[in-house]
Amino acid sequence: MSRKNSNPKVEKAYYEMGIENEKKYKPVIENLLGYVVKTSYKFCIIDFYGYNYRLELKSRSCSSTQYKDTMIGYNKYEEGLRLLKEKRLTTPDYKLYFAFAFTDGLFIWELTEENFIANGGESQVREGGTDKRGYDDYKIHLYIFMENLKKIDETPCYVNHIVAETTGFKSSIPMGKCLLLFKK
Repeated sequence: MSRKNSNPKVEKAYYEMGIENEKKYKPVIENLLGYVVKTSYKFCIIDFYGYNYRLELKSRSCSSTQYKDTMIGYNKYEEGLRLLKEKRLTTPDYKLYFAFAFTDGLFIWELTEENFIANGGESQVREGGTDKRGYDDYKIHLYIFMENLKKIDETPCYVNHIVAETTGFKSSIPMGKCLLLFKK
């Protein structure tokens, strides 16, 4: 998705980071929720679907402890509500999840009215974003407190080197060390 004054190189790096993490975590999602298919449309609002669920995966270049909350575009929240209303007409147990790939693992949050209220409800809907992509990327988001996310996998997300440079990401692996010899 190209934006005014955006840097195509940085945009491509974020896109590639998302694609790599979708591939990386698809087996984890399938193991947890059952059969899963990745949507084929590049700009689909929700990434994955199964027999009785949909799941949106967001990739982050930070750890889950860096911020008290994480954000999901309000458009994704609205689409989630729409899908739940539509799908529950024929599949009462239909669920919608938001998953977040951080540098310290994969986390998940189920979209329900109860979870939305427990997270702070409408007080957690506000404008936010970043300018680290080379342009002001601000819009309305739903902020989800980290304490409300459930960790489902320890595998760190992939962070594209260009994304790392623009966000100041620091790897826990020392530079110049052989990855095979590195011990935590």
